[in-house]
Amino acid sequence: MMPSRVRIRRQITALAGVLALSASPAAAPAIAQSAAPSPEVQVMTLIAQAEHIERKCDAFTLEGQYTYREMKLRLLNTFNQPLFESISNGQAPGFAGECAALAANPAAVRVVDYFNAEGARMLAAHHFLSPDAPCRAANTPVFRQRAAAQWKALAGSNDPRLQQAAMQQEAAMIATQCNPSSPGNRARSLLSATMASSIEAAYAKPKGYGGEMDLTGANPDASTTVVGYRDPLAQIVKNGVLAGTCEKYAAGRIGVLRDGRLAVMIPAGASAANVTSALINLGATRFEAKAAPSLDPRYPKVFLLDAKASSAVLSPQKPGSTFYVSFVTGTGEVKAWEEEYEYQGRKRSDRGTSTRPIQFDPAVFRAAITYSKAPKFR
Repeated sequence: MMPSRVRIRRQITALAGVLALSASPAAAPAIAQSAAPSPEVQVMTLIAQAEHIERKCDAFTLEGQYTYREMKLRLLNTFNQPLFESISNGQAPGFAGECAALAANPAAVRVVDYFNAEGARMLAAHHFLSPDAPCRAANTPVFRQRAAAQWKALAGSNDPRLQQAAMQQEAAMIATQCNPSSPGNRARSLLSATMASSIEAAYAKPKGYGGEMDLTGANPDASTTVVGYRDPLAQIVKNGVLAGTCEKYAAGRIGVLRDGRLAVMIPAGASAANVTSALINLGATRFEAKAAPSLDPRYPKVFLLDAKASSAVLSPQKPGSTFYVSFVTGTGEVKAWEEEYEYQGRKRSDRGTSTRPIQFDPAVFRAAITYSKAPKFR
């Protein structure tokens, strides 16, 4: 069997080979004038391009999403994360514009085709997995049916990697690697080995589910991560489908609906009974979010901000503006949704912890709406 380090290196190098086909025209001069980037840098570039596309287009199959995200999970660490962010920022101009523009961009088409094709190949390999393989997720009827259908679609290909012998060999390796005992073992396994367990939850979703994506902002004063949803059944209130949510501690979630309205969701518990309304604060302006019947038992209280006020919060006139949330209790007390932070002054004695209102970046919620409503790539 191939040594583990060599195996993952070859996986990275194989992906890197695609970059020569997928690099944007804008990036070509820079690549030509510099030394050839390492395989890791090339793969980071490919992953960054995929993320730029996915934010605006419903482009990747569930298997394609798994492929690039799993490679990112295995490749990135605390040391090279800044490098990846720099690469992503550099790729942004070449993948700007709306989805229609990206669909007409040959570089974007090659990225989408590659990851979707690789995801399809890995799914098909599971068709040859022995029924007694110790891979619980891969042995479920739903996964087996999808794998069989995918192999049927690919069986006539002349690609050497799609021949039955190659697929059988990969399936045999999946059987020995599908239950990694540690992150290190996962990183050294075949990319396809953890596909079934990773994608199982998505396969259990109803038809029409298109995935989720972590969306982050660039505002240094408001570190915000919103999970975007492509799920038409993610209704929190009547006629209100969630585009994305941000969870901060146990106090609750703030989300945005596909129609642009902001929603504050209070989880079940003692605190929920005491909250009567929520306030959205933008600078000195305060907007009241009113109660609406919740359709999610996890959040018995939901407060919706009307469309006009939500638009004012999410598209502030002053660039870089942030907003925060306050809760109103039955006694009329107003309490900001807070976080704990450490402060440090010039003197050693001037150190400690305090609390402050959590600031949210409007741009990330707008990105969630774009992601949730993204059109098909083609």
